[in-house]
Amino acid sequence: MSGIGQAKNSWNRLFVRIDDAMHSRPLLEAVGQAGVADSEENFERQSSPDGRPWPSLRLNTKMAKVARGKSKMGIVTGRLLRSITYRVLGSIVAVGTNLLYGYWFHKGTKPHVIKAKKGKALRFAVAESFVHSARGWRQGRGNWVFRKKVNHPGQAARPFIGIGPRLARTLRGILLGDRLFNAVRKEGP
Repeated sequence: MSGIGQAKNSWNRLFVRIDDAMHSRPLLEAVGQAGVADSEENFERQSSPDGRPWPSLRLNTKMAKVARGKSKMGIVTGRLLRSITYRVLGSIVAVGTNLLYGYWFHKGTKPHVIKAKKGKALRFAVAESFVHSARGWRQGRGNWVFRKKVNHPGQAARPFIGIGPRLARTLRGILLGDRLFNAVRKEGP
């Protein structure tokens, strides 16, 4: 076999190893872990994957969060944040949440009617139900509103899963970094 033929075979073997490395379970796991970490960072920064800040909350929602000692959007119990996970499906990595309201938080909602289902009425506090004291904002007593139905104004989208510049840099490092080079280092071209 000629020198050119040997070089061609050697390059072909290298490309097969690169392709195998790109679809290896450890590499795909690293991609999934990076996607989850980036989504969690979006909650911390209160911004979408592309870096744009999330829209502000409405006044009564802000007041309710402050009264509960919370300050971040999308984090009341932490359940949504903890639900973000990934799954490797063959050669595909899927990052997401299994919570239905995660979709609404991510995509937003249109204005809609909410009706009481189990009880006779919906119960919620309005902005006037909050008072400021020396300890800060707190929920006033007895200032609850009861309704059989409400017209919800909708919720602005607050995307938290996706590939933005920060995650793209991380993925570039994973795909072109040590993991890939270690996979092909065994045998050069």
